[in-house]
Amino acid sequence: MPLPYEGILESFKEIPGYKAAAIFNANGEELGFHALKDREKLEKYFLQMTSLFVAGDKAAEKTGAGGMDFIQTDSELGKFLARRGEKFIAMLMLEEDGNIALAKQALEEAAAKL
Repeated sequence: MPLPYEGILESFKEIPGYKAAAIFNANGEELGFHALKDREKLEKYFLQMTSLFVAGDKAAEKTGAGGMDFIQTDSELGKFLARRGEKFIAMLMLEEDGNIALAKQALEEAAAKL
């Protein structure tokens, strides 16, 4: 029986410009990952961005700003987006011309399920 996040990862592939996606738990452990190419490089990038997201979330809470729910960055690898759910973090990497609006919508839907 597939795990709930496997369907989420699969749905991300429909976003124009999709490159890679992952689901991590709140401790930064990878639960699922998919990439169309450059798997090793992108997986390392996602792992580092998870650390950044978790650290940013803790810093936001310490300062009384609540938690960090969303992050978006651009790099030579593409456009990276991450959205926190209740217990998990959903992440996407898009090509430079990827559809950011659809990616954000898909992350919102994923966060509601996670």
